[in-house]
Amino acid sequence: MIATVEVRRGFATTTLGRLSRGTHAYTATFVPKDPKVAEGSVSNRASVRVLF
Repeated sequence: MIATVEVRRGFATTTLGRLSRGTHAYTATFVPKDPKVAEGSVSNRASVRVLF
């Protein structure tokens, strides 16, 4: 886990710290506060390539 953030106006964002060289893969998981109102989900994997 990288971070836990609140959803605000339909978006959740975070900033990654310094990453080592190479390719890193990330997913986002949404866990609703009230499962009666919204369904949880997991994003597709996104890859980030760090060159230097």
